[in-house]
Amino acid sequence: MAIIFTFSAGGMGGSFFPLLCLGAATGGLIANIGSLEPFDFGVVMGMSSFLAAGYKTPLASVVFIAESTHSSAYLIPGLMATVFAYVTSGATSISSHQR
Repeated sequence: MAIIFTFSAGGMGGSFFPLLCLGAATGGLIANIGSLEPFDFGVVMGMSSFLAAGYKTPLASVVFIAESTHSSAYLIPGLMATVFAYVTSGATSISSHQR
């Protein structure tokens, strides 16, 4: 909550780690509610989706999945999750200088 209030008020700070934390928490919550197995699947999908939506970089988010999990089983679902997050998040990035 503090991260959301800080960014909403125009505060400065890093955004990579907060996006990962919010994505992991959201993905974990959805995995818990939906009884998804394995649980870490929801966490990883949430993290990559938040990165894709926040920075508008879906390919980098999919590469993040591949590097962090060392498993090819997450790539296709991760690609679908990041594309969905990228498309539904709008046209602006959280980085004001990114084109």
